[in-house]
Formats: sequence, structure tokens, C-alpha cells
Amino acid sequence: MLPDADSMDYDPSTHYLYLTNGGDFANLDYTLLSIVNTDTDERVDDIKFNTGRLEHMVMEKSGPRLFITSPNKQEVDVIDRNKKAIVATWPVSGGKFCVAADLDEAHQRLFVTCRSGTLNVLDTETGKLVVSVPIAKGTDDVLYDRESGRIYITSAEGFIEVLHQADSNHYDPVTKIATGPMGKNLALVKSQNRLYVAVPPYGNVQAKILVYSVQ
Repeated sequence: MLPDADSMDYDPSTHYLYLTNGGDFANLDYTLLSIVNTDTDERVDDIKFNTGRLEHMVMEKSGPRLFITSPNKQEVDVIDRNKKAIVATWPVSGGKFCVAADLDEAHQRLFVTCRSGTLNVLDTETGKLVVSVPIAKGTDDVLYDRESGRIYITSAEGFIEVLHQADSNHYDPVTKIATGPMGKNLALVKSQNRLYVAVPPYGNVQAKILVYSVQ
């Protein structure tokens, strides 16, 4: 791999691992989305992006598409995993510096957060912006829970924001919980009804993992 491997996702149907590498922090003007066969530990292919940064990716289960955010270009690139190629590019117009993404396949909605302070909901059939919702600045992670219809978003400002999907076009704020500065990474473990947020050290406060019970 090139230096600065970052985001990754796994396709259980093919046993392929997709991971980004290269880009700005590797002093390169391009980034690779590399595909690795985890059965053989061999690199299958690379998809080259003429940009210095790629962020989060999410893949659909009902089809071959993988969606990945490209913050330097303020867009989402759509990859066909069968063709191993970019097949569409969608602008993210409702904010600046798009990073995190998650998917609601049932309602054909892609959730993309921007660090300027917005949650953008895109139609996965057209790529068009459906709605843009204000959130805290410095977002870095977003998770959609299909069963509850909730969306969890963390930000560098130090909050978890919880929104509820009233329907595919409407998203209502539920609560905003303080975590800590730069507490940007989260994980939802459905089997435990637990939400975990990682907060790095700041000032005299040590790094910590915050554990929340999901009601």
C-alpha cells in the first residue's frame, strides 16, 4: 500500500477489503482505493482518484455500488464493485468538506455529513440533495440505525447528535449530548444496545471511551 492508509470497508460476499491510501498526507496528488482479497492476502486492483483525499465509504448490500466521500472536491463518488470503476459523481451542495457517510437502502437515502455543520441526505437513485439539516461543526462520523430510524452523529465540537427519521424526506432532532473535544469516532453495537464514543486526551483530561445505553 501507499502511505497513509485510512478508511476501509469489507464486502462479506466476496471477502474483499476496500481501503484508501495515498493522497495529501503521503505528499501525493492522487489517492487509491485498493481492493484486497482477504482469502489470499493479495491486492486485486486499485481504483485511482485524482484527488488528495478520500474519506468514509459505505457499500450497498442489494447491489454492487460503493459510495465514498471526496472532501477536496466536495462530492460523493459512486463505485461499481463488479466493474471496479467510478460510475457516477454526485456534488454535495449542502455544506463544505464532506466526510462521513452511511446508507439507508430501504428508503434509497445516503447520509453525508459536512464539517461546516450539515447533514446532507441524497437520493441514491438520482444523486440529488433531498434535504440538508444543521448539525454541530467538525463532524467525523455518522451512523444510521434502521430499526429505530435514528441517526447518530459525532463532532469535534464534542457532541453526539441524535436525529429521528420521520420519513425519507424529514429528519427531526432528538437530543444533543456532550462528550468532549474531538470525540469524533463512534460505534453502535446493536447486540448490546450500546453506543461507544472515543474521546482523545485534552488538557489535563485523559483519553476515554464513553459508553451509552441506547433506549
